[in-house]
Amino acid sequence: MKANKSEILHIITPLTTILYTTYSFLTLLTPIYTTEGIITGKIALTYYYLNYLNTPIYLDSLNTINIFTIPLHLLNSYLILTSITTLYDHFKKKQRITHDIRMLFGGALATLPYTALLLNLLKLLATETTQLNINLNSITSAGYVYLGEAHARIINTASILTATPTIIIITTIFLAITTLTYYHEIKQLSATVTRKF
Repeated sequence: MKANKSEILHIITPLTTILYTTYSFLTLLTPIYTTEGIITGKIALTYYYLNYLNTPIYLDSLNTINIFTIPLHLLNSYLILTSITTLYDHFKKKQRITHDIRMLFGGALATLPYTALLLNLLKLLATETTQLNINLNSITSAGYVYLGEAHARIINTASILTATPTIIIITTIFLAITTLTYYHEIKQLSATVTRKF
């Protein structure tokens, strides 16, 4: 029964990790905001493209946010590769499966500060995007002068994907499963060592 539980956890944990990293990549790559009016385009955490009257524009603040997503991409890549290795080692009955589980657990622990980084980047992105809500129309002595306006709005699907509760719940589930597997693996290892002595 114990062996069956270990085998189930050895499959569930890397699969959960793959699902988590898929979600994380979607959060980073899915456009979150769209702009309309004299400024058009879409904005994601990792990239953006904006046009002012059909001329591309670049904003230092958004470029900085893009750069700060690099550690998140690196962690996701690490977790994906470790998950694939764990599944491979499990099905090939390799002895280093315990090492793989430790690697996954280490990656899962790293998601704690990285989740804080992600949430702060989302707040910063929201703040910077509101700066794109502009109205250049004015009333002068000559009358109403229409120079144009721009509005930024959040995309509905992205608002669900990047909501703070969604991020926290998914990260917590991932951490709980990984921690359970790590605890079970250490317990099994301790039992094996005890039996030898």
